[in-house]
Parts: sequence; C-alpha cells; structure tokens
Amino acid sequence: MIKQLFAYLWQNRLWWLVPAVIVFIVFGVLITVASISPVSPFLYVLF
Repeated sequence: MIKQLFAYLWQNRLWWLVPAVIVFIVFGVLITVASISPVSPFLYVLF
C-alpha cells in the first residue's frame, strides 16, 4: 500500500509531498509502538 502511494505521488509529479508522507508514517509508527510497548516511557521522554 505504501509502495503504491509513493508510485502515485511520483507519477503525478507530487514528489514534493513525499517528505510529508514519510513524516506521517514515522509518527504513526512511533505512536503505535508507544501505546503497545514497554519502551513507551523512553519514547515519551523524547517528545
């Protein structure tokens, strides 16, 4: 799904949106890991 999103953005010359999409994906992963992991106290210190 992510590969298709990047292919669509690149094909339609929306390559300037790629950094924003990457940031949203990273934040989504961090939030998911922080909510289900015992590592969450360490992640909260970063933010």
